[in-house]
Formats: sequence, structure tokens, C-alpha cells
Amino acid sequence: MSKKDTEPTSGHTAPKVKQDSFIVGFLAGAVGSGISETFTIPFDTAKVRMMIYGMSGKYATVTTTIKTIISEQGTAKLWKGLPPAIMRQFVFSGIKLALYEPIRNGLCSSEHEIQNTPLLKKIAAGIIGGGIACFFASPFDLVKIRMQDSQKSQLYKGTMDCYKQIYAKEGGFKGYFKGVGPNVGRNAFMNAAELTAMDTTRQFCQNKLGFSDHPAYYLLYGTAAGVVGAIVAQPVDLVKTRVMNNPETYPSAFACVKISIQRDGILSFYNGIRPFMVRACSFNMLMFLFYGYLRKAFGKVIDGE
Repeated sequence: MSKKDTEPTSGHTAPKVKQDSFIVGFLAGAVGSGISETFTIPFDTAKVRMMIYGMSGKYATVTTTIKTIISEQGTAKLWKGLPPAIMRQFVFSGIKLALYEPIRNGLCSSEHEIQNTPLLKKIAAGIIGGGIACFFASPFDLVKIRMQDSQKSQLYKGTMDCYKQIYAKEGGFKGYFKGVGPNVGRNAFMNAAELTAMDTTRQFCQNKLGFSDHPAYYLLYGTAAGVVGAIVAQPVDLVKTRVMNNPETYPSAFACVKISIQRDGILSFYNGIRPFMVRACSFNMLMFLFYGYLRKAFGKVIDGE
């Protein structure tokens, strides 16, 4: 992942495959996240339901939520919202993973600093890249949440109809950016937490434990990313979800915070933390695993050896 690493082969140095171009990072992140999203979206559907309706009754736990969805709507509904979810991941994960290392490396003053990047520079790179990526992905996130809500989804014939109705009834193009503020805030900080945890774990394993940069190790790095990201981003994710799904009840992020505290107490911001943790860990484990292998493959095809 460094700029111009070399490794010895047959008594001389040969350049490693260049894998740090924007297009390689974008494609590896986009395709890897799309595959991971397909496998893990049932946990995201459960998380959204628990955040919207509260962790009580039939939505009290991940298990009961999933059972409720299956019994009331059928198993296929666990994958409701998959098309916009994949669209969202393609844009968001592709851009954030393509931007993170160039931004991080640009903030560093030497090759040694790139290999041992200070924590604050990793966080800054994650916030900047995540914020940019989330802004462009926000319309897809909005539609995904609407389609995952059992009540809201009944208002639309499908994903494209949801896009059409939002444009026609909610102020045109700006309607797609409802909740963009908390969404960018949530994803910027979650992205910073995830990528910082992933990168820090990776650098520690390589520099202190002697790990190679084999793609299989990204399974471990993704687990660290999921745990840290879920803890940091859960409260902002809850606010973002409620504002995007019910703008009539929660006209702004501030109003959502105020109403939620008055109605349910401050601990309610961690409603859905269990499915969030399961979702974040499983998604990041798979995404970074696919990302590691795909980055290597795309690097060989696009950037050459």
C-alpha cells in the first residue's frame, strides 16, 4: 500500500505491482462492498427497523426482528432495498477507499511516516474521504432506508418509483438530500473510525508482528474496523436514519436529538447497537477481504507489474 515499495526477487529488486491508483482503489472498493452488501443486508434491514421503531416488542432483538420480518412479509423482505444499497455502496465505498490512501499519504512527509502514520493523520484522511464519498452517495442511502421500512416501502412500487416520487413530491433534486447533514457527519466519522482501526491494525501487524500484506489478513483488519466503527457511529446513525425516514417528525438532526432524548432518554441513541455491531463486523470482514484480493487483481490488470 505504500507508494513505491520494492521486494527482492532472485537477487535483485523488482517493483511491486502498483496498487495505489484511484481507479484500482475505486473498483476494488465498489465491487468488494457490493458483494459484501448482498450477503449482509438482512442485518442492516433489522438494524433499520429497530432504530425506527425502537428496541421493544417484536423489534426487541436482532433475532425477533428478523423472525418478525420473515413471518409478516416473507424471507425476501430481508433483502428489501438491495438495489439502492448496492448503488450506495458502489459510490460510497468506491470513493472512500480510493481517496483514503492518497489523502493519508499526502498528509505524510516521508515514506517512513506513511508506514507509521500518526493517528490524527489517519483520522483526518478518513473524515475527508468519508465526507466526500457520503455526499455523493446520500441519495442512494435515502432510497435504501425508505425501501427497508415496512410502512414507507408500501408507498412505492419499487426502487425507481421511490426515486421518482421523492423528486416529484419532495422538492425535486434537493429532495434526494434530506438528512444529508447527519448522513455526512455519521459516515465521515464512521469512515474515519473504520479506516483508522483497519489501517492501525494492519500497520501494527506488519511492523510489530511481521505479517505480510496478504489479502487474507484483511479479514482481521475488517473485524477491527467493524467494532470500532459501530461504537463510534451508532448515535449519529440513529439520528440519520430517523431524519431520512421521517422528515415530518424529525425535520432536522437537532430536532431528532431533542425529541429522542425527551421521549426515550439519552441511552436510546444506542437502540440497534447489537444489529449495528453484527452488521458492521460482518460487512467489514467480507468487504476488506474482497477488497484485498480485488485490489491485487485489478492492480495487475490496470496498473501492470
